Amino acid sequence: MGKVKILFLAAVVFLLNPLPAHSETYEDSTNGYRLEYPSGWRIKVKSGSGDTVKLNITKDYIIGIQVRIYQNQGDFNSFIGPYTEDFIKQMQKRWGGEPKVMDINSIWVSRIGGLSETFDFVKGDNTRLFLKHYFIPKNDKVFVFQGGGPYDDRFSYEPDFDYIVQSLILE
Repeated sequence: MGKVKILFLAAVVFLLNPLPAHSETYEDSTNGYRLEYPSGWRIKVKSGSGDTVKLNITKDYIIGIQVRIYQNQGDFNSFIGPYTEDFIKQMQKRWGGEPKVMDINSIWVSRIGGLSETFDFVKGDNTRLFLKHYFIPKNDKVFVFQGGGPYDDRFSYEPDFDYIVQSLILE
């Protein structure tokens, strides 16, 4: 009876969070990471640049996620607060409105403890966005995945963001 319950629960979890049918792999040997992303999504590589943004992965012109890499000499937890405060100020300056933190969760990626945070952001023009950040520390760096899209469609693309981040392999 116990095995049947476990199999049933596993099937429900899979159906609620299906993996992309096909995926592509991207590897950045310069910055020491590899990840998968759903087929049909586009990538724009910025690895050779001095920018913190190393990769853009987009489903269409309004849904996407960026890979950012920051140097961090201090405590990982002391990185997140100022990053989030700066992000909110940048969004307010650029778009108006007020991003509101919805939730903050601990995550595990590549056997490394990290953090995710989600935002409900109503821009000054009343466009409502769902934004999600994932923070993964590695030595003196913090990998930040910053994704977003239309708020009402979040349940269709948030599992893809989670899939991309969970596929991350750090060297």
